[in-house]
Parts: sequence; C-alpha cells; structure tokens
Amino acid sequence: MISRLPFSKSALSVAIIGLLPALSAAQETVNVKPTQMVQGGTGLIQTPTARMQEAGDLYLNYTDNGEYRFWSVNLQLFDWMQATARYTDVRTRLYSNVDSFSGDQTLKDKGLDVKFRLWEESYYMPDISLGFRDFGGTGFFESEYVVASKSVGPLDFHVGLGWGYMGSADDFTNPFCKLKDSFCERPLGYSGLGGKVDYDQFFKGKMAVYGGVEYQTPWEPLTLKLEWEGNTYEFDRAGELEQDTRLNVGAVYKWNGFDFSLNYQRGNTVGFGVSYKFNLHTKIGRAHV
Repeated sequence: MISRLPFSKSALSVAIIGLLPALSAAQETVNVKPTQMVQGGTGLIQTPTARMQEAGDLYLNYTDNGEYRFWSVNLQLFDWMQATARYTDVRTRLYSNVDSFSGDQTLKDKGLDVKFRLWEESYYMPDISLGFRDFGGTGFFESEYVVASKSVGPLDFHVGLGWGYMGSADDFTNPFCKLKDSFCERPLGYSGLGGKVDYDQFFKGKMAVYGGVEYQTPWEPLTLKLEWEGNTYEFDRAGELEQDTRLNVGAVYKWNGFDFSLNYQRGNTVGFGVSYKFNLHTKIGRAHV
C-alpha cells in the first residue's frame, strides 16, 4: 500500500533546517559512516555516493518504498570496487500481461550494480567514483553516474551527474552529445534478456545533477540525510509517480550491526528499511581459529 502524507513548502523548510543543526552544538564529532541507500549500495536515499566500505563488508538489505520493495546484497569486493545484487517487487504491476497467468502475483525483477573508485579522498580532494546501476537485462533502473564525496567534520557532502534513470530531470545538455550525435538520445526500451549488458545506452540521453549531505549527530548511532535527486519518476516501471519535490530527507539509526532507516521521498511517500552488516574477512578468520 502506497503511503501518502500532506506536505507543504513550509513543512519542507522546517525539515531541512532540522537536518542541519548548528555545528557548535557538538564539541566533539566523529566522521559520517557510510550507509546503504534504498536500492542497495553505499549512498544517500535514492542516489549513490562515492563512498566505499571496508574490503569484505557485506550488507543484507530490505527496504519498502510505496510502489517498490527491494531486497539487496551489497559486497565490498575490494577497497576500490563495490557490487550490489537486487531483487525488486513492483506492487503496481502484475507479473505478466496475461491475467490468468499472473493471478495476484506482482511484477518481479533482478538487477546488478557496480561502482569503482577512481580517486581516493585526500585533505583537498574528494573521493570520486564511477558507477553503473542495473546495467544488464531489463534495466528497470538503468543509470550511469560519476560522483564526488568530501567530508568536513560531521558533514559528508556529495555531488554527482547521472544519466538514464537518475538523469531524467534533464538539467542540462549531455556534453557527450557535442562529440557524437548518437549520445543525444537514449535508446528506448530494454533488451529483456537477463545477463545482457546494454552498452549502447551508456552515458546517452538526458542527464541531471544530484547530491546531498549527511550529518553525523552528536548522538553517534544517529545519522541524518538530505538529498536532491535527478529522477523525475515520469517513466518508472511502476508507472508515472507523483513527485512534489526533488528533495528527500531521511535518518539512519545504527544498533549492533543493524541500520534502521526512515525517509520521506518526493514530498509524498514514506519509506523505511533495515540493513545488517558483517565483514567476511572477520567471519571467515574467526571460523578458522
């Protein structure tokens, strides 16, 4: 069931201000610890950041976001490479176009994401990563992105460029279009063949700016998030979704290996989720002792 709440610009302003309390309130702070986004993988709410976890970190995730439910596994294969496998339940669509075959079974989909760190953060330079979301098969959420992340005390800032699903806001002309006309339009549809990578769609068509900030509160288990996304939800697999604002807000509470998340997306939808994290190196090492 889709959750809808009344929302106003004044209420949004209050929420944003509440996410960024005065830094003077915290005498001692710790850096923001990366957490999982809705679709799995290190990120804000709907968008990925440049951040990586420790090599061997494994996250098991479940999130519920109105029209969608996501089950995902996120693995930090190397300190510079992260991969996510995702299983999606689309509540607003039946499994097929044949009612007698679908019954009451909703549409399901599998997806795979991968992210590579191109540059590691230093005192002056940010983390910079390149990523590909849902790059094979049906490509429900197919996107390419480049994103930078820079920490400043208890704040972690992120800004990125997204193509495909994350670029539908069309903030400005795709620069690759000036190099070759074929980059001006993104091919419509999808291959429909599991495991097939649609290279011909990469970095083509509309693009948009996205980003946000995470705030590590003085209370260490709690992190707050503010996000500006590049998707307009006009061409979603669940159907055209109402978007009152491109701003999303959220919070993550950490407890004993678990992350519990709560967010408010698009100005009208409540989402929640839970993640469990452990490190394969640690687990395997202990098992052999």
